[in-house]
Order: sequence, then structure tokens, then C-alpha cells
Amino acid sequence: MSTQSKLNNFLNLMDYENIHRLPYNNNAQILAAHARNSRKRLTGRGLIKQNIKREAHRLQLYKTHRLQLYKARRLQLYSRLYSRHMINLATNHIWEHSTSFQRNQFINLANNANNINNIRLTDNVSTIDRIARITTRQITNNTLENDFFNGAGNFNDNNNSLESLILPAGCLGSSSSFP
Repeated sequence: MSTQSKLNNFLNLMDYENIHRLPYNNNAQILAAHARNSRKRLTGRGLIKQNIKREAHRLQLYKTHRLQLYKARRLQLYSRLYSRHMINLATNHIWEHSTSFQRNQFINLANNANNINNIRLTDNVSTIDRIARITTRQITNNTLENDFFNGAGNFNDNNNSLESLILPAGCLGSSSSFP
């Protein structure tokens, strides 16, 4: 059976309502949170591809090829590549045959989620920058806390160094004395 006929069979079995359903009920906030976990930039085509993968699992496209996996390692690699190839072919076919309205819905959702993540990233950078600029010394109860929160100033003074607070007695001195 040719690749084209296998693709046609796959396309005929698909539920196109599932394929054109916007992920997370068109909620860009939830989609952005999931995209942050994978650290990928979203695209409209990528969202369609996710739906096609879900549909392939529903139709057990992957499972029919996994039954042959026990025969040989080479066959296992082939079946994974075949499944990915079929998903990519189906994605290209469906994307090209979708209406511009359908494509724009997926593109807009992906862009909105990416914008949310970009704003969040910018907020994180500015927060980290503000933390790095803190100049107010922290009030602490002991030397270890003081060195931790305010930075260790002098490592050569054995009585007040971080080494003197952490290392057991008798291990003080230069760093070269470590075993």
C-alpha cells in the first residue's frame, strides 16, 4: 500500500471537528501555561498538529505500528519515523485545505499564548534585575545568616569566614588543605 493511500485512509477516518477544535477551549492563558512547560514557541500549524496527534492516538495509528516493534529494533525505529511522517503529511494536507478563517483562529490563539509568555518572561527579567539591585543589608541573628543574605565579605579572617561556620574544627586554613 502506498504512502498516499495510507494517508488518504487516515484522513478519511479522522473526525475533523476534533482537528479544528481550538485547544483548551480557545483559552490562551491555559495554552500559554502548557507552552511554558515545554518551552516551545507556538504556531497555528503546530496547534493543528497537536490535534492530529490526538486524533491519531484515538484512531490508534501508533498502536498498530507498535505491534510490530518486538520483531526488531530497526522496525521500531521505522514505525516511529513512519508515524511521524504520516502525522506531518496529514498536518500539511489539513493546513493547506483549511479555510483562512480556521487558520487565523489557530494562528491568533498561538500568538496570544506566545505574547502572554513573552510578557511573563519580561516580568521575570525585571523582577530578577530588581532583586540583584537590592542594596539594603538584611538584619540577621548570626554570622552564617549574615554571610548568606548579605554576602561573605572577608574569607581570610578565620573567625568570621563562611568556612569557619561550616567546616569541622581543625579543617580551617587555605582551600588547598581539603582532602
